[in-house]
Amino acid sequence: MSEQNLTKLNKEDLDRVIGFLNDGDSKKAIKSVNALINRFPKNALLYNFQGVCYEAEGNLDFSIACFKRAVLLNPKYAEAFYNLGVIQNKLGEKNNSVQSYKEAISIKPKYPDAQNNLGHTLSQIGKPDEALIHLNLAVNLNPNFAEAYNNIGLTYIELNETNNAIKSFKKAISLNPHFSRVLINLGHLYQEIGQFNLALKSYKKLFDINPQSGEALLYIGILYKHIGNREKAVTNFEKALSLNPKLVNAYYELSNDNQYELSSKQLSSLESLRNSKNLSQSDEINLNFTLAKVFESNDDNKFFEFLFKANRLRKRQINYSIDDDTKRFDIFKKKFNSSSLEFSKQINKLSIKQKPIFIVGMPRSGSTLVEQILSSHNRVYGAGELQIFRKNLKDILENFDTQSIKKIRKKYLDSIGQINFSEDTFTDKSLLNFQFIGLIIKVFPEAKIIHVKRDSKAICWSSFKTNFSQNGLGFSNDLDDLVKYYKLYENQMIFWQQEFPNKIYDLKYETLTSNQAIETKKLLEYCNLEWDENCLHFYKNKRSVKTASTHQVRQKMYSDSSEAWKKYEKYIKTLIEGLNEK
Repeated sequence: MSEQNLTKLNKEDLDRVIGFLNDGDSKKAIKSVNALINRFPKNALLYNFQGVCYEAEGNLDFSIACFKRAVLLNPKYAEAFYNLGVIQNKLGEKNNSVQSYKEAISIKPKYPDAQNNLGHTLSQIGKPDEALIHLNLAVNLNPNFAEAYNNIGLTYIELNETNNAIKSFKKAISLNPHFSRVLINLGHLYQEIGQFNLALKSYKKLFDINPQSGEALLYIGILYKHIGNREKAVTNFEKALSLNPKLVNAYYELSNDNQYELSSKQLSSLESLRNSKNLSQSDEINLNFTLAKVFESNDDNKFFEFLFKANRLRKRQINYSIDDDTKRFDIFKKKFNSSSLEFSKQINKLSIKQKPIFIVGMPRSGSTLVEQILSSHNRVYGAGELQIFRKNLKDILENFDTQSIKKIRKKYLDSIGQINFSEDTFTDKSLLNFQFIGLIIKVFPEAKIIHVKRDSKAICWSSFKTNFSQNGLGFSNDLDDLVKYYKLYENQMIFWQQEFPNKIYDLKYETLTSNQAIETKKLLEYCNLEWDENCLHFYKNKRSVKTASTHQVRQKMYSDSSEAWKKYEKYIKTLIEGLNEK
């Protein structure tokens, strides 16, 4: 912090405040700084200190008011603008945060922390190219800035530049070998591209750095869960909790294992966490989803109490609005309709080594089962939920012509090329790609598109009780939003079918589960794949599955899951009545 305005202040008084903060005693720090403000009510430095104190106490709303008071008293106070940006970011006010960081930089251009935070926030709001400019400025100003290199890596992920992301993460680790967060990010990235041994190595290195941290064991457990090794997954979750009984995500993972029953000791710990006032927003959400799962089979009232609370918190966290999706759907219809199909004829001349199968539809429609069946074929690699199209949409919407279509095709194939597989066909199961099927047809006219359909009530109920990590699924956290979104989805699919007849293969989940062999044969024929008996034994497939269906697709097919919502009709009347309306 700057030591401006100390001519009227006793530096020992300020050192006392800093001492209380360093000792973790935010209450004494607040009392001391408030006493100083009573003596010097127009001192910007003191309000900056006050903001830091209230942030330490967890009172972010008051903290932000303090920083605003500081910059009002001194409009050239770069550090206060920086601190204001930090709190705005924590409160989800990303655009305001960007503006505050820019104010700090305009006052103090050589401010690596502000450049780093600005770049990271720009990346979070979907401006990765602009983000890289500021992040590179940060490392130019401070070549040993490990955190900035970590953020550069995260930004390259947004740009689908996997190799550059890995290089940036490794640079951050070389600068700070004990940087836990970057080891986690590197592990996640390796896991995403199918490099499971390297992912495990990264997580184990995290554990070696701090053997008392349960977080590394949590991620190791999740990795084992995704590749189908339940025993090792459970063992690591339990070990994680033995090291850190407050690790909410470990309880959450165990609660979602249908073969696992939480012990009385674990349930007692959950109850203690429920009464804690120090949980992060994400932990509080996961805790409520965990408690909902605990009571799902034995107490409907408590089940819905925690389920509704978890969804309310999640919707508030991501600030979701159904209006944003409504506008977006309209844009895609106008941009990607059949009238511009001539672009596809030119694109079709470009060579392609590995052909995509796009699996689209609503979450919880049975799409993971379909991908598991296809990826059991000896010619098909299951790539999972790729986000490549979503991340490249901005360029296409602003400049929709032949060159931009070729650009997105090349970017997509370059990103696929960084995933380690040898099969000549792959699946992309980013379900919300249904929004821009017209674009997919333009970019990849040789691709196959499978639309997985399922009973609307089954889909929406299953979505509401699932804790999705992706921000793009915010509609699932509110029953009214679910109804509206489902109808948007239905209308969108009708539009694509009319615009591009015979380009989309409809596969109904209930038909597949009741006529497995017949429907599997039809599916393979549509994909121009010869018969492979392994597709009937999909549950033996050891590929990584990162969706909420990871346990189900490792079991033999069953056909009664679409009726599960009927048990809870009285609790979800809003959903049922809304879906029944035409």
